[in-house]
Amino acid sequence: EAQTVLGAEKLMRYSLLAGNRALASYAYEEALTHFQRGLTAKGASLTGAEPATDAETAALLFGLGQVQVATLPVFQLQEAVLSLGRAFDYYAQAGDTEQAVVVASQPLLPAAGYRTGMSQLVSRALALVPPDSLQAGRLLSLYGGLLSTEEGDYEGAQRALDQAQAIARREGDVALELRALADAAETLGYRNRYQEALEKALQASELARRVDDPRSEMMAHYWAALLLLCMGQPNEAEGHSAASLAAAERLRHHFYLARALWAQVCLTRCRGQWQAARDLSDRGLGVSPRESRQLGDRIGMECEVGNFRESEAYQERLLEVTRLTPRGPTIDRAFS
Repeated sequence: EAQTVLGAEKLMRYSLLAGNRALASYAYEEALTHFQRGLTAKGASLTGAEPATDAETAALLFGLGQVQVATLPVFQLQEAVLSLGRAFDYYAQAGDTEQAVVVASQPLLPAAGYRTGMSQLVSRALALVPPDSLQAGRLLSLYGGLLSTEEGDYEGAQRALDQAQAIARREGDVALELRALADAAETLGYRNRYQEALEKALQASELARRVDDPRSEMMAHYWAALLLLCMGQPNEAEGHSAASLAAAERLRHHFYLARALWAQVCLTRCRGQWQAARDLSDRGLGVSPRESRQLGDRIGMECEVGNFRESEAYQERLLEVTRLTPRGPTIDRAFS
């Protein structure tokens, strides 16, 4: 409120502090307001590829990128990568390798089939650090997931994730091992290598007891639940599904919460618990109205119980998502 008298310096400083505090408590919408206010006061563009001119602008852009990862739909994730890239470029050019690596190490949504540009950013960061270092391990864990979901390079993804796990075990870094195992479960799951993926997911689920990382915890239990269900073990899947949802609720992230709820929809639907499945589906679509997994499952569910008119309404919603999705082998087009 005192900006008109004192100028923008304090506004920018306190916007950055408030934004980071909101991020730490998963208050994404509040954080977005603070970071945007700070960048506007700084005279920096909120969009585009304009590089940061100083450390404060880079920090605000880093915060904005993290919020965008948490709030944008999958088909708009390139905007988040642009924000992160602007911050990364400043730190890399300033010789602040440590902070550049922190920016490039931010987990992106596992957006199957979408090329966001994040794999190129992580590759640039890997060139800045010793190849067998702990910093490299953290980047390799992320890089492996990106190679799998964005590029379809499963062999390259497996090599990167194996190397990340080896570094984590050598260094005794449980947090890195958890993340790498969870990402490996997803990579193997997409390749239909169910038993190997389940082993990784179960190992990660055990490690999650020792680390406060709700994203990796959610992913580990999510894949354990789906894989056990696909292998005909719904009773064993139930506990993992519940644990996945609990972690997603702590994370307060629309994508992961909708995904955890979808796993529960699959479980209740296969048991013929139609109303419970419908309630979970309603909740998932309330959190993420464009979630293709939820929409695709709801179409089939309504057909199975003879509600063809309702099924057509969900088909229209899924077609609208498809129209917004770039052409290519994306998860959204797969479900449509």
